[in-house]
Amino acid sequence: MSPNDGPTSTRHSNNDTTNSSKGNGNKELSTEKDITPTWDELKRTRTPMQLARQQQSTNTNTNKVHGHKFCVTDMMHKSTEDLVSGRLQKPVVGYMCCMEYMTEQMSQTILKARKQENDDLWAEKWYGQWTQRWQLVTLLGQQNINRYLRSDGATQEVADGLFAGDEELQKRHLRIVPMDKVLGGWKSAVLAYPEKILQPVVKSVNRYKESWMDGSQAKWVGWYRDSTLNLGAAKMASRIGNAVAEIWNSIDNNDKGAASVGRAAGRHGGAYGQLRLMSKLKEPKEPSIVTSEIPGPASKTVLKNLSQLQDTRAAVFAVDYNKSVGNYITDADGNMLLDMYCQIASIPVGYNNPRLLAAAKDPRMATALANRPALGVYPSVEWAQMLEDAFMRVRPAGMDMVFTSAHGSDANEIAYKAAFMHYARKRRGMRAFSETELKSVMENKAPGAPDVAILSFSKGFHGRLFGSLSTTRSKALHKIDIPAFKWPRSPFPQLKYPLEKYAAENAQEEKRCLEELERVLRTNPIPVAAVIIEPVQSEGGDRHASAEFFRAVRSITSENDVLLIVDEVQTGCGATGTFWAHEQWKLESPPDMVTFSKKMQAAGFYHTREMVPDQPYRNFNTWLGDPPRALIASAIVSEVLEKNLVQNVNETGSYLLSHLRPLAVRYHRLVTNVRGNGTFLAFDCPSTELRTEFLHLMRMEGVNMGGSGDTAVRFRPMLTLSKSHVNTFLTRFESVLNKLYKKHWPQ
Repeated sequence: MSPNDGPTSTRHSNNDTTNSSKGNGNKELSTEKDITPTWDELKRTRTPMQLARQQQSTNTNTNKVHGHKFCVTDMMHKSTEDLVSGRLQKPVVGYMCCMEYMTEQMSQTILKARKQENDDLWAEKWYGQWTQRWQLVTLLGQQNINRYLRSDGATQEVADGLFAGDEELQKRHLRIVPMDKVLGGWKSAVLAYPEKILQPVVKSVNRYKESWMDGSQAKWVGWYRDSTLNLGAAKMASRIGNAVAEIWNSIDNNDKGAASVGRAAGRHGGAYGQLRLMSKLKEPKEPSIVTSEIPGPASKTVLKNLSQLQDTRAAVFAVDYNKSVGNYITDADGNMLLDMYCQIASIPVGYNNPRLLAAAKDPRMATALANRPALGVYPSVEWAQMLEDAFMRVRPAGMDMVFTSAHGSDANEIAYKAAFMHYARKRRGMRAFSETELKSVMENKAPGAPDVAILSFSKGFHGRLFGSLSTTRSKALHKIDIPAFKWPRSPFPQLKYPLEKYAAENAQEEKRCLEELERVLRTNPIPVAAVIIEPVQSEGGDRHASAEFFRAVRSITSENDVLLIVDEVQTGCGATGTFWAHEQWKLESPPDMVTFSKKMQAAGFYHTREMVPDQPYRNFNTWLGDPPRALIASAIVSEVLEKNLVQNVNETGSYLLSHLRPLAVRYHRLVTNVRGNGTFLAFDCPSTELRTEFLHLMRMEGVNMGGSGDTAVRFRPMLTLSKSHVNTFLTRFESVLNKLYKKHWPQ
């Protein structure tokens, strides 16, 4: 339907001569007998609610359930006539302003219901979820509009009019949705065709503006017209609210409540206008490069300015996150690249994902941002449910509880503290802290500060905080000049590829590493409280080991009374083909702790109840996580589960792997050791220098990628990566390989 084909009646068309059947494109609607009652008829007889209920009970024909097509244009047409006498200035102006604001509040949930074509969801879950958020409009309706329209039939009249022009919505919902749910129906129609609904309103208002508007009111009409015809203009939405406040103040200086509502609506309109723009972004069909180099001139300017405030030497380019969408990242110059790196493996479901934008609009988000709680002492009444929604419904097997924190390094470090306290408690037994322990710990000496260690593996990475850095072994640059604990390390297997070709050698390598692990645990001069290990050594060069190896690690830690911490900061949330990578190990007994961050967009660690300290305030900080991050994590988990994104990862990853392997044979001088699970894949380049050149050329072809270790190129795409995206990548991948071959191996 065209946006201009508004739900207008023949009596109140924009030029008074246009029949509603012309230009509508809906033949059935145009030929149907018009039984629309006039305004006076409605007032003299029954309320629209009564009429609608009568129609529903006597006629089951879908197209006639709302046969009395009382249009919103009719309502506004009559309202403008009444505005001449000043009867309805406040309610109508406020009503339109609030309609704009609430349309944005409701958008994503309504779209979800329509896409799923699930009437129960639409009528029950959605209606209940949004009822409280409708209070702003309800307030105005109760205080102002109903003074004139006298009953809740006013809302029903609006609903009837909006549905009258949308046969598709009628067919989909009205047959089974009870009439007492139609309040939700008109919201759905407002969202479905905002321009179709709003443009006739604007034309109707403009038609009468010469006869009834003074200067400030005419100013409002201009702003409102601009805002409705340019629905993405956040500034216009803000102007609406300010103008409404101005009108109300000029009409009644004592009506401070009305002015306050107008300003609030304007503020919300401005904030949500930008979110609406982002929610309407669409992925391009392919990358688009508009500069001769990346970073381009705009990125360089941004980074130059930023360098006055922060160190920008690691920055690749400046990003315009307002224009990034789905699997594509947009830089400051307007280059759009297929993102196969995703903020170092941290974007799970796409840039400006509609569900995440909807979570950002959630009133709980605003409350949490304005009132960040010290969760350990003043948790919100909703915090337990937030934990359940965000984390516990995907908890790893055997995990009873979750400790939320700020980021991956933080999660690992707090897990180390839990391990140390558990270790000391087992040895202390039930006795209280001794006086010697309490005094010595204040001097950083034993026995209060015991000499105990966390064991990690060569090439592992577990963060850059002071304690976690002592377990990081991936690059010397991460650790140089920083004092470190004298904690032990054990070798991690260096497998050869393809795995099937080197099965015997790889088995021997893993056996060697397991024997060394057992030796260190038994002979290290400092007792080991816990072992930490990654399912894939992501920063160390994407190094893998077999499920048999990890099962043996678990057996060894159990036999030596040592805890096992699995670091799933980078591998968690579905990228390897299971929600948690360690699920693929098929452990007989679960880990003691599992840390997470990155794609979860929140951080912390799962643990058993045995990891809870014996006294409060021991494993503790002020924030203990962040409710806004939990709300985002909940939206991410819902997106992953409802859209079966883990299955998508397996299918897309298999497709990508099936093409990488033959390319590795063809371009064997550049691509070796193709490996991985799901879309968590990697290959090796022959040198660090060639890898750097490869990554730059890929960016110039429109694909953003990253490295790991000394020579590895890693794939860290979003869970929404599709075969179409893979095809886009492969075309550019082979183009770059050809360029490098011609340059370095011309013959």
